[in-house]
Amino acid sequence: MGVTCVCQVPVAEGKSVQQTVDILHKKLEQLGAVKQGSFCVDCETYHATGNVSGQPSKLLYVMHNSETPLSCLALFEGGPCLIADANFDVLMVKLKSHFQNAKGHKVECRGSRYRYCDFLIKVGTVTMSSSARGISVEVEYCPCVVPGDCWNLMKEFMQSFLGPSVPELPSVFAAKPEGLFAPADSVDTMTQYLELFNKLPTPPMRARLPLSPSPMRAAGSGLGSGVGLFNLRGGQQPALSVPDGWMDVGDVLQNVPVGAGGDRGHG
Repeated sequence: MGVTCVCQVPVAEGKSVQQTVDILHKKLEQLGAVKQGSFCVDCETYHATGNVSGQPSKLLYVMHNSETPLSCLALFEGGPCLIADANFDVLMVKLKSHFQNAKGHKVECRGSRYRYCDFLIKVGTVTMSSSARGISVEVEYCPCVVPGDCWNLMKEFMQSFLGPSVPELPSVFAAKPEGLFAPADSVDTMTQYLELFNKLPTPPMRARLPLSPSPMRAAGSGLGSGVGLFNLRGGQQPALSVPDGWMDVGDVLQNVPVGAGGDRGHG
C-alpha cells in the first residue's frame, strides 16, 4: 500500500451529488484513467456502556474497506486502533452489554476505482440512512510509502481533476515524526475516512406542521428550538413535542399531488 490522501469534494454549483460524481469520472477518463471495478468503505459507531455517571460515553468505530476484505479496523475515540479479522463484527454482537450499536448511524462510501499510471483513484458517494451526504475522493500513489517524499507530486496530480478543491497535507501525515522513517499504512487511510465522515452534514429530524393555521412552533419555545440532529456520536437531541391537532409535515407532503406547489422532495 502506498501513500493515500482522502478528501471531500464539494458538490458543483447547480448540480446534484450524482452529476458532480459523473463530472469527476469524465475528467479522469479524459486524463486517460482506466476504470477498475468498484469499492466500499463503511463505518459503524458503538457506545461504550458502564461509564461513570456524568461523563460522556466513549465511542468505538468499526470500519471495513473492500480493499482489505479479510480484516476490519476498530478505532477507539482518542485511543488506540485495532486491526482484526472479518469476524470482529460477530464479537461486537456478543459484547452488546459493553458496547451498544448506534442504530441508524452507519455511514457508507461507495463508488468507482480508476487506475492512472502509478495512481489509484476512488470517487465515492457518502451515504447515511440511505441519503447522500457528500462526495469523497481517495488518491493513492502506489510506489511510495513516505508521505514527505511524494506529496508535491500527488498534489500536482490531484489539481489536474480537482482544481481548487485540492486538500492540504492530511493531518495524519503532518503528525508523523520528522526525519524518521514512518511509512503510511491502512490505518492512516481509514483515519482520514473517519475524519471525513465526522465532518459530513447530519440530517435534521422531520419538522412538524400544525393542522390549524396557527404559527408553527416548538413546544415551550420558539421555532426550531426542539429540532434534533443526529451525528456519528449517536446522540439525539430532544425532538419536537407534538401537541394535539398537529401532524407530521411528511404526512402532509405525501398527500400533495405532483406538480402542486412546485417540486417535491428537495431541500
